[in-house]
Amino acid sequence: MVKGKAKVLTAFVVGLLLGTAGMFLFMGVNMGKVMAIHADAQLFEVAVNARLLRAGSSEVLLDGYDYAIPRKAIRFHNDHRTYLKGERANEALWQVQRYYESNPSLKPPPELKSILAALPPRSLTACEVEQKDITQTKTLQETDN
Repeated sequence: MVKGKAKVLTAFVVGLLLGTAGMFLFMGVNMGKVMAIHADAQLFEVAVNARLLRAGSSEVLLDGYDYAIPRKAIRFHNDHRTYLKGERANEALWQVQRYYESNPSLKPPPELKSILAALPPRSLTACEVEQKDITQTKTLQETDN
């Protein structure tokens, strides 16, 4: 009786270990495929963008970005943002927010506007900190004169 239980327990443990190992292998291969597709898409985009810029077609490239940014931002917010934690969940959307702030002639669609308005306050970038320091230095120099 004890030998029978030991065999069942051993078979269960071995099956569990083999199943776990198989799942890790399966997930590893699939994750590799996902990462390869992502890397392929990034390389493709960089090559197309570089070709357009070298050909003097920067307006075509900008028009494509102006079209894609709101759609990608909304999709990111709806489908992918929940997988990220902390500031990382907001960084891409903060860049979209900066994009619209630096191009006031472009208006985000209403759905994106509400997403951007709901973002928490963002940290200053290194460039913004440097610009703030330069502005403060100039202000101090002007007040000293």
